[in-house]
Amino acid sequence: GGASSPKFRLPPPDLDLARRTSAPARQGEMMKPGSRKRRASPPAPSAPVTLPPPGFVADREEAAARVERLLQYQFNNRSLLEEALTHQSFAAASYQRLEFVGDAALGLAFSNFLYLTNPTVGPGALSTLRAANISTEKLARVAVRHDLYPLLRRNCPRLDLLVGQFIQSVKQELEDDLGTTP
Repeated sequence: GGASSPKFRLPPPDLDLARRTSAPARQGEMMKPGSRKRRASPPAPSAPVTLPPPGFVADREEAAARVERLLQYQFNNRSLLEEALTHQSFAAASYQRLEFVGDAALGLAFSNFLYLTNPTVGPGALSTLRAANISTEKLARVAVRHDLYPLLRRNCPRLDLLVGQFIQSVKQELEDDLGTTP
């Protein structure tokens, strides 16, 4: 399910897929009888993708203030917010317990919203709409759009690499879709 805190468990898209995939045969192209189409030689192994790790906001007051501005909500207990912004690689007290409650709260909020705004839609379609809006990927894209990853305390270079690749792919999709740079 989705989460109210940043959660990135999706494998990154294969950024080199297009380069490794051979081009389809041209329409109307015919082969002579008895001839065999030559296969392209296998691609040379590509170097691993190396991206700079996504930034980190070391000033925890600034990190908390950014989240509060985004949510337009002032937290009474900033320690809960700090816990929500802590990955398990950084400390034993991480966002995972809060994620459990957040998933349920987010699901309930979307269920209520969809139920009230779509009085003629059946339960199956409402469930599909809810699932599409609280999916891990959808929430990861929202986190990218609002630049939340730098606010997460973590100590996991592998996570930085995976999230960095995901961020790059989302930005590339935006450029491709809009024809502009975000």
